[in-house]
Amino acid sequence: MRRKGRPVLSASFTRSSGEWRVLKYLTVADDATHEAVVIEVERGISGMDVAQVMDRLA
Repeated sequence: MRRKGRPVLSASFTRSSGEWRVLKYLTVADDATHEAVVIEVERGISGMDVAQVMDRLA
């Protein structure tokens, strides 16, 4: 569902660990289409990183 022409987005976090490192994933999806709009993969994701991703989508 869209509100005033803007998509409704959901964000989720997951993590995976390999033998040497941990990777964290931030996935932002459009609720109407269930399409992944952004997938960020980093060794660490802070609140500031999430804010920057959401600002890019605005």
